[in-house]
Amino acid sequence: RSPPVPAELRPYLMEYISGFHAADPEKISVHSLAQGTRASEEIDGDRQFRLPGGYGALVEAMRARLPAGRVRLHLQTVVEKIAWDRGEVRVTARNGGQKKEFRARCAVVTLPLGVLKANEVEFDPPIKSKRGALRKLEMGPVIRIALHFRDRFWAKLRPPGAKNLGRLGFIFSREKWLPTWWTQWHDPVPILTGWAAGHRGRQLSGRDPEFVLARALESLGRVFGLSRTPAQRPEFRVRTGPRAGVAGKTVWPFAAAPALAVDGVFRSRLAK
Repeated sequence: RSPPVPAELRPYLMEYISGFHAADPEKISVHSLAQGTRASEEIDGDRQFRLPGGYGALVEAMRARLPAGRVRLHLQTVVEKIAWDRGEVRVTARNGGQKKEFRARCAVVTLPLGVLKANEVEFDPPIKSKRGALRKLEMGPVIRIALHFRDRFWAKLRPPGAKNLGRLGFIFSREKWLPTWWTQWHDPVPILTGWAAGHRGRQLSGRDPEFVLARALESLGRVFGLSRTPAQRPEFRVRTGPRAGVAGKTVWPFAAAPALAVDGVFRSRLAK
């Protein structure tokens, strides 16, 4: 049996669980945390890889490989219902105000876990065999915001004990709103990305984008010790996301206790 966690370390552990994993410490399986950590260590999970052109380039590369004339893509089309009968599947969807129906012999369903748990798509007949796996998997709220500054102002800062922050990668703090920030340190661009997950993501979810942006700037200012005066605060422009750069509410999956060390089992059951 593992020794108890020292009291002085518990707040930091809770922050790690809710911040990094976007999970509720009261719900997440300890065994799944250990399993995920071991898997990460085996593949150098602490290394960061990013697509310079963004994930859109990956999707475009996949689209370009589709056989011409044999595949049709329906973008901005929201599926509302999937009905199955022997030998036929009917998909009811909506594109703007127009209702559409698609028919085929079979369908491959790859809905995100959050959509499945929210029952946003009706299945007829209901897929009862998936309910047990869905109960063992949870989703955590996340808010992400990216700010594009005029220059890499942090590289000019001289914090105690450091020559400069030119090779800054991640910042972890206990800020109330957005405690985690990271740079594109492999690419010297003046971009900082803020991350609020778990209970912090929940308190920002549904807020007006201008409110989220203001809280992000407040957190960033306190983290770097920046002045709030307009003459000294770095000028910025929002780089990503609709309206004021809020990338929006996303969700992060985690295994709920008592899922033990079979997180992968529940995920595979959903995939079958």
